Amino acid sequence: MKFGFCFQGVAPGSAVSLAWLRLMNQFSHAGGTTEELLQGRSIGRFSMDDLRQVRSQEFIVCLNVWQVLLLRMLLIGSKARILYWVQGLVAEESYLKRKSWYRYILLRLIEFVAFLSSDGYIYVSSYMADFYDERYPLFGHRPRVVVACTSDLKSRHDVHRTPASFCYLGGMAPWQNFDVIVRLMNVIVRTTQNVTFNVATHEQGIARRTLEQHGSSELIGITNIVSLTGKSEVERFLSANQFGFLIRDDDSINRVSSPIKLAEYLSCGVSVITTNAIRSYVKLLGEAAHIVDVPRQLSSGEDLKFDYAGAEASLEIYERHFSIESVNRSIKSFIASLVKYYA
Repeated sequence: MKFGFCFQGVAPGSAVSLAWLRLMNQFSHAGGTTEELLQGRSIGRFSMDDLRQVRSQEFIVCLNVWQVLLLRMLLIGSKARILYWVQGLVAEESYLKRKSWYRYILLRLIEFVAFLSSDGYIYVSSYMADFYDERYPLFGHRPRVVVACTSDLKSRHDVHRTPASFCYLGGMAPWQNFDVIVRLMNVIVRTTQNVTFNVATHEQGIARRTLEQHGSSELIGITNIVSLTGKSEVERFLSANQFGFLIRDDDSINRVSSPIKLAEYLSCGVSVITTNAIRSYVKLLGEAAHIVDVPRQLSSGEDLKFDYAGAEASLEIYERHFSIESVNRSIKSFIASLVKYYA
């Protein structure tokens, strides 16, 4: 079997490029004990400049609707099949940014054509798979797989994990709700002794302004804001903390998501403080997470305290649901289903 990954329009070194390379690598290592299904398999990358190379693929993996539509036209008369890596709700995300019903309807139509033009689907969460099965039941019988976002970070055993340590790793975009995290930390600092709050972001100016605007004087006094470079620094930062914040609004975009931050926290032994928005994964986290109801918590004035179950609880959940090994098992099963369905 020949799998080609389309890199047309993917900026080298970007987050999308890195995720794309990770998925390609996972396909190349998913043979395991069913290698007999994969004899002759090759994994490659290409752009659309070489039409002959494009049409020689058996399965072409696309990362957005535009690649799907363009390739469907280029592949007319070819036996190559398209696998669509669905990363989010295109129309809903556009409407959230632009508030345009015209663009929403147009993108919904384009999305439908992309699903119609694809021969299999790669989803990032089971909720997303169910969502699209309900939206497009006509295509529900086609091969599909759920591939959660994974992390290549490792928990550092040579780093001391500070008791009552809380952290945030990521950007300062409004949808990441850093202002809400600061307000939750105000409650935690008021009700828990010897708390530390560590923030790792490249947008330190925005982080400091948000902290000054929403943080109590007590919280400001125990907050450390840093910028990290390289995998080792991120691993050491996370391995030194017990709790990490992942706060999302409860909307359709977040319900289908698989945030890489979740995998990064768990892979370094961090217990996740999150909401019910990430529907597919919160129910799997057990003692490795604490689910908060943000509106109720911030309006009630109740104490907000957390017990740390230990790094092992987070690492066990990571290995079971988010590790490269678990993803490889899912992809191996997907490849087997492709063999059976299109034999």
